[in-house]
Amino acid sequence: MNRAATNLDQKIYPAHKIAAIVGALADNGVAAAQALDGTGVGPDELAVARVSYRQMLTVYRNAQRVAVVDPSVPFRAGQRMHLTAFGMLGYAKLSSPDHGSSLDFGVRHQRINGPLIEVRVHQENGIGVSTYELIAGLEVSDELHRFMTEFYLTSHMTLSTDMCGPTFRYLELRVGHARPAHAHLYDEVFDCPVSFGLPHSETRYDLAWLRKPIAYADPVTHAMTREVCELALLEVSQGESVAAEVRRSLIRSPARLPGVQDIAAALSMSTRSLRRKLVAEQTTYSKILSDVRVQLAVQYLGKTSMTNEEIASRLGYSDAANFRHAFTRWTGKHPSDYRAR
Repeated sequence: MNRAATNLDQKIYPAHKIAAIVGALADNGVAAAQALDGTGVGPDELAVARVSYRQMLTVYRNAQRVAVVDPSVPFRAGQRMHLTAFGMLGYAKLSSPDHGSSLDFGVRHQRINGPLIEVRVHQENGIGVSTYELIAGLEVSDELHRFMTEFYLTSHMTLSTDMCGPTFRYLELRVGHARPAHAHLYDEVFDCPVSFGLPHSETRYDLAWLRKPIAYADPVTHAMTREVCELALLEVSQGESVAAEVRRSLIRSPARLPGVQDIAAALSMSTRSLRRKLVAEQTTYSKILSDVRVQLAVQYLGKTSMTNEEIASRLGYSDAANFRHAFTRWTGKHPSDYRAR
């Protein structure tokens, strides 16, 4: 299940990704004004514009219509997302001491560029894993979901190649949507084994890459760029909704989901104030909790050997039966349908 993006109209993000999409569409003869239709952003404003989630989604939707005819559009747009397209975040990564710290820095600060897909990293059996979760509130069967996933996966492949060199390859690519008719493009772009129709999209890579030093590492430059990124992250955090903060608090504590009182205290407000702010954002703590529970449940079912009883306990249910009923109500499917194969 994908969570809906918050503060859709807050214009606080750079237009790097929009510019990449506009450039790729230009190769198809689509004028920039047409690619930007419905955003209120002019072609001459892209270099300096601050844009919102809704404006980014509008451009993606415009591009997806072209991709119906030419499915290479999201891949070509992603190949335009070189290191410099990530702005100050790109330079902070490039000046990091090694690729592991660069990856960690990028994940911690990913929100400053307005990601519509959230990346999380972990290690599994000695392999590095980056998981991609769409936050635009789209079902996996939606063609825009596939378009955006292809764009982000290719963007990160381009960035990784810029950082690590042309020999960088993923060990494996796992994709959440069904195998498309243009699956051969995945082979051409990623040059690694690809699986489709899995619980989540993720890339897998050799941890040896993360231990390698970065040729352009520079502590002075990194300190300067890190400071700029921290200020940018603060600006974005202040512009984001309370609902986003609540969700992040829940995700950060999967072993014991905090109650509304705990979260209110962490946000330095009363429980009553928190509930009132969430209602103003047209949601509630219960709705957010349900969203997080189903997301974690799908991960546990698809990626671990945890029993239904263990998952029920982890998610705060009294027994496995209550968990199964809740899961079926959320998804329309039985937990066994999501079990790792």
